[in-house]
Amino acid sequence: MALDQAVARAVETHGVQDTEAAPVPGLPFLRVDRLLASYRSGLASRDALAVWLDRAAELDRQGRAGELAVLPTAVRRALGDGIAVELAACRTMVVRAYADDPSLPDRLAATAAVPDRYSASARAVGLYPITGAGVGIGIWRWERAVLPRFDRPIGAVPPDGEWIAWDIGPSAVATETAPLPRDALGLPVFSDAVLDRLARAHAPIVVIDTATEDDRPGHPVWRRRPDGSFIPGVDRRRLVLFVRPAITRFGGRARPQLVYTVWFDARTPAGRFDPYAGPLDGLMWRVTLDDRGRPLLYDSIHACGCYHLFFPVPPVTRVPVPADADGEEALLTPRPAPVLEPGQRMVLMVDAGTHYLHRIGTQVPEGATPAQWPLALPVDGVPDAELRRLPVPGEPQRRLSLFRPDGLVAGSDRLERYYLWPMGIASAGAMRQWGHHATAFVGRRHFDDPFLFDAAFDLGSSDIH
Repeated sequence: MALDQAVARAVETHGVQDTEAAPVPGLPFLRVDRLLASYRSGLASRDALAVWLDRAAELDRQGRAGELAVLPTAVRRALGDGIAVELAACRTMVVRAYADDPSLPDRLAATAAVPDRYSASARAVGLYPITGAGVGIGIWRWERAVLPRFDRPIGAVPPDGEWIAWDIGPSAVATETAPLPRDALGLPVFSDAVLDRLARAHAPIVVIDTATEDDRPGHPVWRRRPDGSFIPGVDRRRLVLFVRPAITRFGGRARPQLVYTVWFDARTPAGRFDPYAGPLDGLMWRVTLDDRGRPLLYDSIHACGCYHLFFPVPPVTRVPVPADADGEEALLTPRPAPVLEPGQRMVLMVDAGTHYLHRIGTQVPEGATPAQWPLALPVDGVPDAELRRLPVPGEPQRRLSLFRPDGLVAGSDRLERYYLWPMGIASAGAMRQWGHHATAFVGRRHFDDPFLFDAAFDLGSSDIH
């Protein structure tokens, strides 16, 4: 316990906290995400509690690994070369002791939660009931402009530059797989081999209208400014499609998910004043699967949390919800997604400059230039591991996380934050770490909410138990 406290002090002193998962107050070596927090009140059985603790301890291991990697070299040396191994042994011992505490389930039910990514105080000061109505009108206008584009045939409008169709290359496209094993909580368990197979099977072809270098994807990096500070960008020589496993709760059952992310150097200014432009940009595409590995639903956001779009796969359908009529942001569903035939991949059409997703389908537009990129799977079980420990230019021994302790990417701020702050979202438009994506300006919604789909989508006959 003393060892963990020493590491925690060093992490806090140097401001390198990894906040993808939230610590459980008073219980060292445990962290939770929204999925795990949603099970905190159902841990009556010893087996369920043991699995829950193992998953919470694994989230702590992942977070600590990122924090240790970016501590100053001298601090890491002072802690000792074997610090990760020592922490692992201590974590195992402490978590086993937790399992024997009869009061633990009640403590977890009361404290194991993830902070809301909305600021109630900012909404109060910003007169949210009034300002939110104005923002809602702007969102409505954007929706009216965007939705018709999803009804056009792929390739109907010529590109501003050149279409480049990014694909992972030849790979078996499975339409059905054996059910994933499940733990005592009923959560799917991804082995490395299964994750690799599923990630390759469901990787989309991303067709990008490439008008400038900002439209060429790459691997996030830090760049040093003349004043010594850093700004995020991408190395376009390192082409990559990031993927991470996730789980949601849909139709009374935990469902496996795959989350793909494309990173760009910047969102290009559309004119002399563009409040949405700035360094680093990202597009995220999520696939929610049934027990046989078949898509139930797709959804997408930008890496700032904006532009949330939903595409149910028939027979899954969108159903009416209060947000459709009460002035809050509804779950925007431009159209159903196609049911893929054997050998087909989902094709995503992406705009130049803004990187808006404007069409999905199964056909690559005629004349698109084919290009290949690799998948970036979790390293040592840690999603986005490379992004949590990026090299620092000119300092070979130093690493910095792409993400600050508040979950934002430093240097990716947008001017829109100056007028959207009354919506309660910190630095609207800035890129974010997993677990920090608030996706509704008017209303309240999180991308990793495990119950996100339940109210607005009906499984129809697609549910397989």
